[in-house]
Amino acid sequence: MRKKSTATIDEEVYKGLYVPALELVYSEMALDKSREFDAMAWSEEIIGDLDDAAR
Repeated sequence: MRKKSTATIDEEVYKGLYVPALELVYSEMALDKSREFDAMAWSEEIIGDLDDAAR
């Protein structure tokens, strides 16, 4: 059986359900030195692949 329910929430909370706090998440990721190192290595490999493809 299914029943419909309605909840009343603050508008700011509602907006937060659909808009991620990207700045907060990105700043937290930047503090993770291991992740940053891996991301830099990955991006450098991609750049190298593009250089090879252009030749």
